[in-house]
Amino acid sequence: MFARAVAKHLAGLDGYALGPSATGADVPVWVGYMPDLPATAIAVMPDGGRPQLSKVPYDLPSVQVIVRHVDDPAAAHDMAVAVMEALNCLDAVTLDEGGVDEVYVAGITAAQSHPIPLGFDDARRPEFSVNFDANITAPTTNRSA
Repeated sequence: MFARAVAKHLAGLDGYALGPSATGADVPVWVGYMPDLPATAIAVMPDGGRPQLSKVPYDLPSVQVIVRHVDDPAAAHDMAVAVMEALNCLDAVTLDEGGVDEVYVAGITAAQSHPIPLGFDDARRPEFSVNFDANITAPTTNRSA
């Protein structure tokens, strides 16, 4: 799953860890949902992506990354910027190399130039969103490499 490969990439950065593996000050990175706790967290949400209108062996997935901070909108914004810096223009790289979510990424591009403020969740914690489009290698029976 592309979203899980992206989450693993983010979790590999200093100060982050994959969901339940997060300890201490690590910010947990979740896939497909964001639990209520801990208060500061990141979620990588799969998206349907863009249509592939040719037989080129690439898929065009998208992901939305939502960041939440315990109480500081500026800190939530800075977390979202850090996500953008980690993913935008990430080209010609294999994510989760050797893992079950291994995928060759020809390119990832941010869908906007700045994080989108989502407001506050039900617990009054600020959230921001950043969205990414990607081109990944995905040969199939009808789209050979």
